Amino acid sequence: MSFSNLFGAHPLMGFAVVMFIVTFFVSRKKVRSPLACAIVGFFSAFIPPFAIVLLVYFALKTELPEYRADHQRAS
Repeated sequence: MSFSNLFGAHPLMGFAVVMFIVTFFVSRKKVRSPLACAIVGFFSAFIPPFAIVLLVYFALKTELPEYRADHQRAS
């Protein structure tokens, strides 16, 4: 086993799993399909600048109307 395999692949895979989880939780109230966004976040983690940009995009996106605080619930 070479050092490039040992120190290159495992941290990148760990970062991809972390991006999957974080992207899911950040986008669950902001898009209709948070699982699809999490999968995109997982694959974008293999190019870290894209992953960070995607995460910032979802963080700044407005919430869906049914999750907003000023939403009037029908009673």
